[in-house]
Amino acid sequence: MKKLIIVTLVILSFGTSAYCDPPLLSVKTESGIYYVDVNSGSDGYPGTESQPFKTIKHASTVLQPGDTAIINPGVYHENVPGGNSGLPGRPITYQGVDRDTVILRGSVTVTGWLKFGDIWYKSGFRPVTDNNIFILADDSRLTRVSSKGSIVPGSFFVDPNNTYWIRLKDDSNPNTGHVIDVYELNSSFNAGTYYGGTAKSYIVLRNMTIEKYGSFGIGAPYDQVSLNTHWEIDNLKCQFNVVGLSYASDDWYIHDCLFIRNANLGCQIDGSRVTFINNISSNNGEGIIIGGNAHSNTVRGCNFNNNGDFGPHGYGSGIYLENQSHSNLIENNIIDGNLHCGIGFYGGSKNTVINNNIINMSMATWWKSTAAIVIGHSYLDDATQSVGNLIAYNTIWNCFIPLAILEPNRTIDPKEVNVFTNNAFLQYNKMFNKPNGLVAAFNNNAFFNLWRINERNGIDKLDTHPINGVNPLLTSPQANNFIPLSNSPLIDAGVALNSVTTDIRGVLRPQGVYPDIGAYERTSTD
Repeated sequence: MKKLIIVTLVILSFGTSAYCDPPLLSVKTESGIYYVDVNSGSDGYPGTESQPFKTIKHASTVLQPGDTAIINPGVYHENVPGGNSGLPGRPITYQGVDRDTVILRGSVTVTGWLKFGDIWYKSGFRPVTDNNIFILADDSRLTRVSSKGSIVPGSFFVDPNNTYWIRLKDDSNPNTGHVIDVYELNSSFNAGTYYGGTAKSYIVLRNMTIEKYGSFGIGAPYDQVSLNTHWEIDNLKCQFNVVGLSYASDDWYIHDCLFIRNANLGCQIDGSRVTFINNISSNNGEGIIIGGNAHSNTVRGCNFNNNGDFGPHGYGSGIYLENQSHSNLIENNIIDGNLHCGIGFYGGSKNTVINNNIINMSMATWWKSTAAIVIGHSYLDDATQSVGNLIAYNTIWNCFIPLAILEPNRTIDPKEVNVFTNNAFLQYNKMFNKPNGLVAAFNNNAFFNLWRINERNGIDKLDTHPINGVNPLLTSPQANNFIPLSNSPLIDAGVALNSVTTDIRGVLRPQGVYPDIGAYERTSTD
């Protein structure tokens, strides 16, 4: 009976988290097909397969609702701000024939650098803005300095005459055995008014690489979320931009994409009902931010790994729930090896976070707010406190510090505390001291294999029904297989939540009398 009473309280606090994939946008009743080829086309051609356009930008001025531009392999050094919006069931589609060979690039590759002492120089570039200037040497950013005399290995300077001065990290010749990319353009496709953008809704981008733009690969103004609706981002690779995708707005569908090595951020969601599924966000400053008043979004089946650096570009969260974001569903994700935290609640409230693997987090460094999961408050002007989040059925393994609960910036009513239940905290070093103010309630979480047993610091003692032990008996955690063995103490040890009916694999919960603790529900065939 004790378990049933506890379950009822949790269910009353949190509704169901049922999920279904959104329909594809690319359902058309009639359409025209145009072709683009940067190598053999001309914008004076009619855009047929034998006489293609040369630029995507020109194609955008021709396409009408329901039309598709087929983009052939090549490097397209252009910004596509204009074009028409599509209509429901008749989007405008820009479709590359192959993701890895259809490349939109905001930089130019530069050779012919001239030597001057220990540094090299070149003139004649066309940067859109001075603030966004960057130089990549073999896809690694050089540091911009304020004077020619400040140039050290791995840095560059731009003088008032727009001459670029560079010095590679190993002081080698930039013309020999190196690829030097220099910024010229800020972004590729723009929703809304960015850079004169006119296409606002029902746009499909598919099968291309968008790289090396000075602000964002794809962008939408954060203050126009009600206008820039229904974009589908399908099988794109966004890499080496400052931000991969900025301010996804209402009803965007982003799936099967790579966001890799973007300096500040892989993706930011600022709208509602955005679906972000089956994506990889890796080696960015941050993995994904759900910010502003973003709500009712789904982040599902994604991999967020190795985000963060020690420089100025980002703490390194896998998922960062900022400001007044709320009522989002974060489920079935793998969050691995990020620098700052796996999931950070910095103002995000009333979110449901279930069935995630958060592993190998914050092993290189730690400070007050570094952990697999962080509960804090916004550092923006309104300083919103994170409340009412449900964190359940997650497996947190091999994280130096699995949980950091920061001191609240206001008094939290007991009815709006963050709830942790059925989580497995496994193989960790220590927990931070519990805050003085009430922030979270714990019930039925597992705490196993603490490396320094004297440093529990009381957080696990807040649990009303903790499951403590040394060996959780998992199949092969070193190989990232966290399915409980048949004799694991995690089996049948959870409390049932009506809002969670499957595990990370889609297996129905429970398989026994009660559900298993952690992201996996063991079946008879495991």
